[in-house]
Amino acid sequence: DGRGAAEHASDMHLAGGQRLHLLGAGGDLRRDDRDAERLERLVEEALRACSGLATMGVALGACTVPAAGRPGFSLGEAEMELGLGIHGEQGVQRRSLQPADAIVDIILATILDDLSIVAGERVALLVNGLGGTPPMELSIVARRAMEVLRERGLRVERAWSGTFMSALEMPGCSLTLLRLDDAMLARLDAPTEA
Repeated sequence: DGRGAAEHASDMHLAGGQRLHLLGAGGDLRRDDRDAERLERLVEEALRACSGLATMGVALGACTVPAAGRPGFSLGEAEMELGLGIHGEQGVQRRSLQPADAIVDIILATILDDLSIVAGERVALLVNGLGGTPPMELSIVARRAMEVLRERGLRVERAWSGTFMSALEMPGCSLTLLRLDDAMLARLDAPTEA
């Protein structure tokens, strides 16, 4: 059907973009601050965070965008779609349905390869439901993701699981990894009103 293999994690970042918002919200730039150096530093930190962020999702069905009035694509009973878009776009590769652990393995292998993350590095994990996935199923995904990351010798400093950015009622999830350093971790932990 002309789509490529699921070789790379999404540049769209799906729910991973929310972690970038938190990093910015934790910055020291205030509304009344006109200091160009502080703004430049914040932009540099955001660009560095973005280069260490990758997301990939899996859909087990399509969502119905209200303006379209019908699902954006269709999947068979035993199919899944990898590399989807948050607005209901179909993914980059269709595969036969796999067990949850195998899906997590596929997604994390792609993300870890794209980011060139190696043992000993620090990361944050975000397991995001796409709208039609119950919390218990997201917990199964989060459990396997934590296992894989620890088996690879990574330090998971923070992990979140839930529906942070949905694609309406789409069944599925996305996984996001963010490479961390002390400054980024402090920003993620900083209080914010955002």
